[in-house]
Amino acid sequence: MWTMNVALMLGVVFFSLHLLDVNLPTLGKAQYWLDDSEPVCIASFEGKNSPIDMNLCCYGLQMQLGCDNQRGTIMIDGEKWTVDKKCSTGPGAISYLVNTKAFNQCKFN
Repeated sequence: MWTMNVALMLGVVFFSLHLLDVNLPTLGKAQYWLDDSEPVCIASFEGKNSPIDMNLCCYGLQMQLGCDNQRGTIMIDGEKWTVDKKCSTGPGAISYLVNTKAFNQCKFN
């Protein structure tokens, strides 16, 4: 009985917030806000890697066919960059290597 009352109260709170037009973050946005790392985006073509601006990165990610999880570290000019995903249209094309923060930033903004 007590469990049912708690569930009903949570439902009332949820629907009341909805009626008041309060926007609650989705899990993905919460994950983005809790991630305190810097967004990383690297354009990669024929073995050459270069960090790029996030606006250009988000535009490029929108045109890719898919992303695969590919966690690793890349060295560029003596600096380490950690990436989590590789997005591309296929072999022989530019691919984008991004960390989770950059991927979520492009997805939600």
